[in-house]
Amino acid sequence: MEPVVSGRRRFPSEPRRAAYLRARLPGAAVREAYLPTLAHQQRAHRTLAGYFGNGQQGQRQLEELPWQLAEAGDWEGLGVLLQSRSFFKALWSLNYCDVKTYWAKVEASSSFRMTDAYRPLIDNPIEETDRQFARMIASLLQAAGHLKEIKKIQQTEMDYKTAAAIARAREGEEKKTKWENVDEERRYLEQSISRKSAIRTDLESELADSRNNQALILQAQGDLDGAMDLYRKNEQVYRKPGSMDSLATTLGNQASILMVRGDEDGALPLVKEQERIYREQGNLDLLAHCLSNYGPLLRRRGDLDGATSLLKEAELIYRQLGQRDRVAAARSREPLYAGCKLVILLRNQMLHTNCWELLRSCP
Repeated sequence: MEPVVSGRRRFPSEPRRAAYLRARLPGAAVREAYLPTLAHQQRAHRTLAGYFGNGQQGQRQLEELPWQLAEAGDWEGLGVLLQSRSFFKALWSLNYCDVKTYWAKVEASSSFRMTDAYRPLIDNPIEETDRQFARMIASLLQAAGHLKEIKKIQQTEMDYKTAAAIARAREGEEKKTKWENVDEERRYLEQSISRKSAIRTDLESELADSRNNQALILQAQGDLDGAMDLYRKNEQVYRKPGSMDSLATTLGNQASILMVRGDEDGALPLVKEQERIYREQGNLDLLAHCLSNYGPLLRRRGDLDGATSLLKEAELIYRQLGQRDRVAAARSREPLYAGCKLVILLRNQMLHTNCWELLRSCP
């Protein structure tokens, strides 16, 4: 029975994964002996789902219960579980990619639909008092391509934010949130950095966030050197424990600047580290986005096979998460890479004098 449970476990590194697979070999033999057919295995998964369903909510239940239901093929049970507000919020906070993956499986294997499951919130978002839950549902629906269904939720969220801003203004607590132009916003952020740097060292992370906002403005204005300097300062801050998400983001921002400058060699190690962070965290959504950006970098270096492989992996992740629009976008780029390969073949055979220029122009 152990393999039926352990199949859910994730490990962040290859050595640990290899050790895990070696440890599973005896369990696989037991499973073949006692759970030889799919029906036997699904029956075992239903039994385990009942066990975890009766337990207290915690990380083990959040990881095991939906997975056991999925492996048992109990799509209605999994759909009902994902309707549970408390379970949904807990699982989303633990790993929102799991929620997207399970919903994609439910909709692919049954007539159960997320739009029906959350219809009361979709139709009457103003009656929802848990704004955090509403934002989570809106994010899920948006990722699945249900843009029409989230309009009311987004409008309600804007109304709540407007009302909150008015309340803060009346209490004299409203901060400056609008600027007449980009230069004024930039000056405000510079002043914010000066103020925060003099407070305490424990505000270092908040200071880095302000620097990041300023760097984005500089990058938009074309001041790549200024933006790069701020990103590198933030990198040193974010390398401290507990800041891996921010570190991955600032590495990606640096890589984008280097790619604009044509420095593929400098961008490559940054993107590789960003990919490693997302893989270790199990953040499939951001990993797929990273792979989509990594592919063109390899293409520019002439590694079209590597670029195509990354693009296909990103497509598989988007498909797993039920993000149909991004699946279509990823698939649309595959013929372009195939065209680049043809150009390389022509160049090698010296059948086209301008084929290298064509290669560099491939998206």
